[in-house]
Amino acid sequence: MTQTNEREKVLVKIINEEILGGRSASGELITTGYLDRPAGAAFRLRYKEILGEDVKNMTSSVTLIDDGEGCITVEREGPFSMKMIFTEGGRHRCFYTTPYGELLLHVKTAAANTEYLPDRLRVFLDFEVFADGDPIHRSKMTYFIKPRKTNRGAKDGNTQ
Repeated sequence: MTQTNEREKVLVKIINEEILGGRSASGELITTGYLDRPAGAAFRLRYKEILGEDVKNMTSSVTLIDDGEGCITVEREGPFSMKMIFTEGGRHRCFYTTPYGELLLHVKTAAANTEYLPDRLRVFLDFEVFADGDPIHRSKMTYFIKPRKTNRGAKDGNTQ
């Protein structure tokens, strides 16, 4: 992984396990993004995600920042926007802005950590979201971030 302020193209795999009203669901997203190490942060990851057919395939820009001091911030910009701050054992309030209005959310973090491996990063977030004092859902998100290597000799754009 890059150790300078240069942007590095990376492969991002996100596994999300949610518990909604007693039912559990899981999903996986694989996309590409950019990783850099700005001043005052251990790293910053930026990627885009398509929100799905139910919102006419709108795209959000997501930024994940690890400050290196135990605080991880996830900021989503687009038709559905929010900024969530995760510190292990911490609580945070944020606004969830949608095309239909704004909702004040409370986030309670059980775990927020980054594991630095030789060839990749692993970021784990375990948190519960509340609205008006009532639990909405609990999520366990794991981000796997690794350099994206391009096969420069291939003409079809395949990566290795």
